Amino acid sequence: MFLQSILNPIKFTTPQLSRWSMIYNLITYVVLFMVISNRLLSSVYLELNFAKHLFQNLTSLFALINLIIFIKHKQYLYVYIALIALILGVIVKIYSSSSVILFFVSFTLAFSRLNYKYAMYVYIASIFTFTLATFSFFYLDLFDHAIFMMRGDNIRETFGFRHPNALGAVSFFLCLTIWCLSNRQIHNIVAISLSFVIFIFLQNYVDSRTAQHMLCLLLLIAIVYELAKYFKFNEDGFFTNFIVKNLLVYSFIILAIAFIIFVILFNSESSFYNSLDELFSSRLSLCHTAFNSLDITLFGQKLNLSDEDPFSLGSVSAVKYLILDPFCISILFKNGIVSLVFFALCFTYISKKAISHKEYKIAIAIALISIYGLMVNMIATISYDIFIFMGMMSFNKFTVKQNLPNNSSGR
Repeated sequence: MFLQSILNPIKFTTPQLSRWSMIYNLITYVVLFMVISNRLLSSVYLELNFAKHLFQNLTSLFALINLIIFIKHKQYLYVYIALIALILGVIVKIYSSSSVILFFVSFTLAFSRLNYKYAMYVYIASIFTFTLATFSFFYLDLFDHAIFMMRGDNIRETFGFRHPNALGAVSFFLCLTIWCLSNRQIHNIVAISLSFVIFIFLQNYVDSRTAQHMLCLLLLIAIVYELAKYFKFNEDGFFTNFIVKNLLVYSFIILAIAFIIFVILFNSESSFYNSLDELFSSRLSLCHTAFNSLDITLFGQKLNLSDEDPFSLGSVSAVKYLILDPFCISILFKNGIVSLVFFALCFTYISKKAISHKEYKIAIAIALISIYGLMVNMIATISYDIFIFMGMMSFNKFTVKQNLPNNSSGR
């Protein structure tokens, strides 16, 4: 029964169709594992072009199959939304050479029929398998790229990853996903303990400060959340409170607008802005340089990275390199205003649906990811962030009439 519930989240009229559905979903879970694993290769300076193109084609194929299924069952609203998003992705691809929206839409559509919680388990399995393999290759001295970086007198180990921050990002999203899937008290304790151990590891060996700060925030929230449940705090009443609900639902929009305003108004002669800039590791001043040097377009522009002294402020190469840190700034310049609005709507949609279906941890996760996005640009990348994809999967379920009970359980 457990296996059948995983492989057949949507039931059909006959046993034969049900078996085919189970086989199809099993194949889709396997492909999901392989797609995530392949995308993770980019975090260790390895990229198999053949595998990359293969899984891109497989993702497109599954997206097409699900689109046909939506049409077959007259779920035209999903079809219209998917087609509009795909057209937007193509336009952005033409203007900016970036496939971020095109892949996002294809991926979400390709795996939209899966149970989102089990898909998150697949993500965790991919991360564990990949990280274990990377650490093994590292200790076997099979990587030929740099094995450590320096920050002042501190050595920042990479353990085979392309950058300490890549390892930090994988660690943070792994802990966040495990915590969101922890429903029992013992599971929450395990998730909190694992997050604490990983925090100590990052602090002592990796020095990925952003990931460490986010893990501290996650630990604080997880402990408070667990204590509130222990003392039987009114969870529903708290998260449906007007202020709390809207802060969570619109967290990405609020933070993105605030960050962009601070960037535009940045003044190097102001002690307040200098302190804020130091807090954000010079990202405010560097993004301010981008606003003074580059145009903002509707559908993005082609910005090629340069190897010429990327840290010399004021140069074109510095602008092209350094704007790629905060997610909202990266999307705004590289993919355009429409793309930023698109992702803002996606984050808002997931948070709103999560709260309405009492998936409060997902809403908290989206808020934490929005904060993390002020420092990094990988929050819409499947090799790190599963929530932006799986959240849409969870709430975009279609139903087959006469065969499914009333869909009121949040599926």
